[in-house]
Amino acid sequence: MKHLNETGLLLALMRAALHQDWQAQLPWPAGCSTQKLEDLILRQSLVSMIYPVLKNQKGAAWAPLQQSMKRPYEKMIQLGVMQEYEIQALLDSFEQEGVDCMPIKGWITRTFYPDPLMRSMADLDVVIRQMDSGRMRTWMEARDYVYDDTEKGFHDGYWKLPFMYVELHQCATDRRSLPADEAAWVEQKEQGLWDPENLLPGKKHIYRMGMEDFYVHSLLHFRKHFTGSGVGIRFLADIYVFRQQRLPLDAARIRSQLEAVHMTAFARQMERIANACFDGTGTPALDRDAALVVDYLVSAGVHGNREVQRALQVQQRGQGTYLHNMPREVLRQCFPSAEVLHKRYPRLEKAPWLLPAYWAVRAVRIVAQERYKIGQARRSSSKKAYDQLREVYLAAGVLEK
Repeated sequence: MKHLNETGLLLALMRAALHQDWQAQLPWPAGCSTQKLEDLILRQSLVSMIYPVLKNQKGAAWAPLQQSMKRPYEKMIQLGVMQEYEIQALLDSFEQEGVDCMPIKGWITRTFYPDPLMRSMADLDVVIRQMDSGRMRTWMEARDYVYDDTEKGFHDGYWKLPFMYVELHQCATDRRSLPADEAAWVEQKEQGLWDPENLLPGKKHIYRMGMEDFYVHSLLHFRKHFTGSGVGIRFLADIYVFRQQRLPLDAARIRSQLEAVHMTAFARQMERIANACFDGTGTPALDRDAALVVDYLVSAGVHGNREVQRALQVQQRGQGTYLHNMPREVLRQCFPSAEVLHKRYPRLEKAPWLLPAYWAVRAVRIVAQERYKIGQARRSSSKKAYDQLREVYLAAGVLEK
């Protein structure tokens, strides 16, 4: 594995935390870099999970990391507590005002952890049954939320600084990222979200997915990011803690849903790799496929990065060298889609006729001042990068061997 010592120690810290083995004593590997390990912890948003184990480690080698992680941990816990309070108040308002809604993703996932605050959360995702953007904007602004003009398309975003970001969705799954047959199946499936059996006990307007549907939806979201811009290793921990709940799940229902979205192999591999990483004690020993996937997950931050995204785009086009893609890549960098420009330049919402001018300005700037972006694309689009990513896809079950 890349950064073998640091990645192995990170997994050992996560493993101890997930098993609530707060007093576990872990050896500091020879050659392990404090700075690299700190960077991994922060980029993967894992400080709130592992610090309770980290702070109890003995030995001088641990002291610098314990000191540097103390303040980020305190800030993350403070953030988590404020989020819990604000989210509950918002959901109470939905219930009182008769707004049918369904919280999804991280807000539900964190309830499966030994302590919900172990699992940090960037935002609250809520599906609204009758999503009227104008009406909901008025409703949210009356509660001191500010509309996010930079977010377009699949959801409406709202800020309440300094700690809250809420995404209101009209459906649970962004079907634009799915092949046509999978999108059609998901659309049909989501018609059952609002069955009365999904209402939370004692509630008239707050719904929750059935656990089988929630698990498949989580895996869909994982695969979307895995094959989009990359994603962090926290998703593996999410799978692990969910499977550890020993819920009375309908295995046949899960299996049929996975087959419908062509995700059986991916789910099987992610479950196996999650168990390899987090079962038992100490530092995990991973086979080749597991090591490839873990390397890929720790190479990007918790939400991925642009270099991974560029390499993934080449993988999806099925071409292995930058020379095949160079003209298209230059055009894409200089002339991105209108949707991308609208996200980046909110002024276009009120002045769409300026679109050609923004394209021209962007092209001149990239060619004259930001040629490094083309260089980055060339490196991430090399034959070597393509072949490495293909190996990861095979190891993860995204592609069939």
